[in-house]
Amino acid sequence: MIEKIKKNFVITFWLFFSFSVLFFLTESLYKQKKVDDYLIEFKNQNKKIFEKNISQKNDLEFFESKFYKEIYAKENLNLLNNGEKVIIIEKNFLENDFFLKKFLTESFPDDKEFTSYEKWMNFFNL
Repeated sequence: MIEKIKKNFVITFWLFFSFSVLFFLTESLYKQKKVDDYLIEFKNQNKKIFEKNISQKNDLEFFESKFYKEIYAKENLNLLNNGEKVIIIEKNFLENDFFLKKFLTESFPDDKEFTSYEKWMNFFNL
């Protein structure tokens, strides 16, 4: 009888021990999975921040460039470089039938095809 109790105790102990080890192992794997997921998310955030940083750096270089300063001066301050002329085209200018007829048909003879550049040069008498 004592032998049977010992045997039952040993079996119960090993079952409890096995389930405990299994539980703690599963818990450890779950925590590791959460850490891995956090690291992947963290790397993705770092990548997005890095790309945003590069984009903003490129924007800063553009806004500090001579090219942008010239564009800004021309558009907002109405400044021009020496020798430049301003041509103002009204919104309805291209919709005018007279302009289209003159520019596209009457100003150019039919015997020669003109490029767009040549048409504009002829239109402005340059």
